[in-house]
Amino acid sequence: MARIREFDEKLALNKAIELFWQKGYANSSMREMVSYTGVAHAGLYAAFGGKEALFIAALEKYQTGLFANLFAGVESPRADLKDIQKLFRFLISAPQDKHFRFGCFLVNSANEFLQPNEKASKKEMKSSGIKVATYPNINKLLQATFERKKQAFSKALKNAIEKSQIPKNTDVDAISAQCLTLYYGATTLIRSGLSDDTIKQSVEIFLKQLKASN
Repeated sequence: MARIREFDEKLALNKAIELFWQKGYANSSMREMVSYTGVAHAGLYAAFGGKEALFIAALEKYQTGLFANLFAGVESPRADLKDIQKLFRFLISAPQDKHFRFGCFLVNSANEFLQPNEKASKKEMKSSGIKVATYPNINKLLQATFERKKQAFSKALKNAIEKSQIPKNTDVDAISAQCLTLYYGATTLIRSGLSDDTIKQSVEIFLKQLKASN
């Protein structure tokens, strides 16, 4: 008879998200994970698989929550300029948020895993602490998340054009790329612990530019 797991898998996964979110993949050992979750290594393996599988499960659950909450407005079929503004205004207060003070788990992971250039030297890849080719499933998930955010911003901007919130000749691809750059940059700064004023100024300048384009 199979042995019944004596722990809450949802709670264990939430704890795994917290540790990976705070320390990253490379700096989170399974020994630490056992201590942090309170679940034996055998139990974690039976429920989730190895470290990579657990990390992917953590990313997927975090992603579900992110799009159901922070990106819910921007992903709405009726999303427009106001929803984009609301998302970025949250980033101004994010450093004081209980969880977001660690930045965005998905952005943190993208910074850890994704390389900006496929021709990056072996020395550069080695110094990053991660071998990109070793984790195709993680990279695929992170790339898909990046594209999903881009599509959300793009759709909201198109709606904003239809509602005359921004000019008809607005370069949607360029502005959606700017939205992504600001989101990834701001959340990276939040994790770094740099001055909140830097984030606030960057977001406010961007929002003023959007408003001025109307």
